[in-house]
Amino acid sequence: LYSVKIIYVKTILRTNTPNIAFLTYAKISEFLRYRKWGYMNWDIIIKEFISLWVVIDPIGSIPVFIAVTAGLQASMQKKVAVKACLIAASILLFFLLFGQIILEKLSIDLDAFQIAGGIVLFLFALTMIFGDSKPEEETKTIQGDISHLAIFPLAIPSLASPGAMLSIVMLTDNHRHSVFEQFVTALIMLTVILATLLLFL
Repeated sequence: LYSVKIIYVKTILRTNTPNIAFLTYAKISEFLRYRKWGYMNWDIIIKEFISLWVVIDPIGSIPVFIAVTAGLQASMQKKVAVKACLIAASILLFFLLFGQIILEKLSIDLDAFQIAGGIVLFLFALTMIFGDSKPEEETKTIQGDISHLAIFPLAIPSLASPGAMLSIVMLTDNHRHSVFEQFVTALIMLTVILATLLLFL
C-alpha cells in the first residue's frame, strides 16, 4: 500500500498539480492510518468493549427488566425493552458528542474529571462487591406507570448509569482520540446496547 501511495503521488506531481497531489497524499495517508488503527489495535477495541460492558452491565440489568415487565404481555415487554435501549443509547451518544464540550464550557478540566470519574467507578465497584447488588437496589424504585418504567429505572440508571456516562466521556477524549476512533467507540457502545436488547428479548 505504501509503494502504491508513493507511485501514485509521483504520477500526479508530473502533471504539475501540486495542490491536488498534496490533498491526495493526505487522504491516502489518513486512510492508511485508519486501516493501521483498525488492524493493529484490536486490544484497544477489546478493552473498550469490556469497560463498557462492565459499566452498562447488560446481564445485571436483566432482573430489573424482569421486575419492570412482570405481568405484561410479550409484545408490551418488547416495546419496553426497545424503548429503554433506545433512550440509554441516545443518552450515552449525547455524552459522547457533547460531554467534554459541556465540561470545558463549565471550566472543568478533563484530567480532574477523569480523577473524579475513577473515584466514582471505584466506589461503584465496591458497591457491586460489598453492597446491595444492582438488581436489588434498582428494583426497589419500581413504581408508577409502566411506560415511564422504561425510562426509570431501566434506561436510567440501570443501563445509562453514571459510570457509563463517565466512561464514554473518558474513552472519547477529543484531545487524544481522532473522530474515527471516537466513531469506533460509539459503535462498541451501540454493540453493547444491542446485546442488552437481545438479552431482554
